[in-house]
Amino acid sequence: MKKNDDHGISLIVLLITIIVVLILAGTIFVNLTQNNIIEFSKEATFKKNIAKYKQELSLNFANKYVETYNNFNIDKINANSIEEIKQYIKSISHNDSKNFRILNGKLTYVGSSIDEMRWAKDSNISLKVPYVKGGLVAWYDGIHNGGLGIHIDNNSNDKEKWIDLSGNGNDALLYNFSYTKNNGWSDNSLSFGTLTSYVKPTQRLTYSTIQIIYETDLTGWNYLIDARPDIPDGWAAVSRTSGIGGAYFKPYKDGISDASLSYLPTGRKAYITIKCMPTENILPIIGARSSLNESIMGKIYCVRIYDRMLTEEEIIKNYNIDIVRY
Repeated sequence: MKKNDDHGISLIVLLITIIVVLILAGTIFVNLTQNNIIEFSKEATFKKNIAKYKQELSLNFANKYVETYNNFNIDKINANSIEEIKQYIKSISHNDSKNFRILNGKLTYVGSSIDEMRWAKDSNISLKVPYVKGGLVAWYDGIHNGGLGIHIDNNSNDKEKWIDLSGNGNDALLYNFSYTKNNGWSDNSLSFGTLTSYVKPTQRLTYSTIQIIYETDLTGWNYLIDARPDIPDGWAAVSRTSGIGGAYFKPYKDGISDASLSYLPTGRKAYITIKCMPTENILPIIGARSSLNESIMGKIYCVRIYDRMLTEEEIIKNYNIDIVRY
């Protein structure tokens, strides 16, 4: 009789356990489904609003064009305050007006939400990206290569210059480019198709952190940047990372510290951060060796130079923005 009772109790316990597990699984499924629905709803609403704002802005510009007898330069239109924006997009909500601007005639997202940045990019509008600004001395961007909101190509008059977006006026000049898809501006990047192509800022810089987004299939000695000082106590970032003269050197791959990194990744788009002790009065060579006989043989999408060491959190922040933009 005892054994039957135990058997019956075991069955009851098993049934209760199964029921509890099913309830928990159902609760988790419902929560996940609800979260997905909420996220999808947010994305759909955001993209719907962008489409409406873009259409209203285009119609406004078209009317201005007619009213001024074709004497209306859209590229010079900038609206930053809520009042200025509403002159062109009357339907924009108060909250959205905080996250959007009209820059050089284009609707631009200026918020800091990673999800909204991705949705804005999907909707083909410009992004004014919230990278870490403290200590930024030079910023060369493949998307806004001609200035904020301006993209130049191989047929542009200013194709030989890479505009610095940091606000410090450290523009860079391009040397030995043929300005073709394989050796010039291409796909929001600069392609280095010959061993002699390179980029050089017009002014000397102080650096302690350099961040580069690049892509190459070549496993040989690709030079991303040569930032050695006149005396050998700095460092150069090449296909093999190295500290020269005992300088402090710390590499990061894809936003994560990687002390074992000895060769830079190839065969895919890579996001590299390199930190060292502050080095002053340097004229870095981007995409090539200082002797100008070796270059990356690939693409560089973005270069940011800071005069201080970024923190781990700051490196991750910039990386999360980069993977959305590039």
